[in-house]
Amino acid sequence: MHPYSIDVSRNKIIFYVSLMSILFASLLAYELNTLPGSHIAIPITSLTLFLLGMRIVNRSLWTKRLFHTLGIIRTPIIRGEYRGQFGTKESMTEMTCTIRQTWTKMNIQMEWEDGLFVSTAASIRMEEPLGPTVIVNGLLYEKRDGWHERITEGTVHLILKKDDGYGFYYMYEQGKGQRGHFELEKSVE
Repeated sequence: MHPYSIDVSRNKIIFYVSLMSILFASLLAYELNTLPGSHIAIPITSLTLFLLGMRIVNRSLWTKRLFHTLGIIRTPIIRGEYRGQFGTKESMTEMTCTIRQTWTKMNIQMEWEDGLFVSTAASIRMEEPLGPTVIVNGLLYEKRDGWHERITEGTVHLILKKDDGYGFYYMYEQGKGQRGHFELEKSVE
């Protein structure tokens, strides 16, 4: 998985997690000092609690509906399995798309019968007229003799709706570009 950028500020969440960890570490240190034998207790720093808090936010809390309803977290939850097709008007190919996502990292993999696209960088743009857009750069591999062989790089623009998406792609290979469109629908989990 690789980090991704988003045009929504994450600073507010980081500030609140750091504030809570400082307060909690202070309260915990005060309570531990009142216990007999507390001079041998292992000190708990606010940095430790901050890192623990950020790990919890990154792994699970950011997906909770309450945080999205209150507008605290605006990052869309797009992870999951999608099925669809891609190509040009003349020829469409069936594919699957797997998106793995945490609050700070993402991996997008599109696979079809004889090829594979793997993301290397991604950005989510929330303030787009058509809706949230994921812009992905990645590597294109072709299946040859049972192995995936890297052939080129490409860019994918995915426009998200509730449980589906559509978009276009552009690949540059051997002096010429190839472009097309695709449609995705979320698989039942």
